[in-house]
Amino acid sequence: KPLLFRPGFDIISESERQRKAVDAILGQPLEPSVLEEHVSHLVGVKTRVAFAGVEEVLLEASLAELHISYAFAGGLASLPIRNHVGHVRFEQDGQDSTEMLWKMNYDALA
Repeated sequence: KPLLFRPGFDIISESERQRKAVDAILGQPLEPSVLEEHVSHLVGVKTRVAFAGVEEVLLEASLAELHISYAFAGGLASLPIRNHVGHVRFEQDGQDSTEMLWKMNYDALA
């Protein structure tokens, strides 16, 4: 996350291996070798956004298919929204940019 968005943003690792993967990816330039070594260890990592408003868990991360999947794991936003799952696919958009295609599925409480 850019520094501007970091207040109220937490990364919660379940294991030492996950914490090391998060630190490696956030602490150095995103070279392909860094991603290849660490991305599979990110599954299960949780993020908390907006001072406990949203808590999400990473369900899947694939460099081969260039996508991630996540689900709500708690927080205040999970009260009116149930079964929230998101899928993000990354596609090359020109030489120096990437496009994110975001799909969300959820059930809203009536």
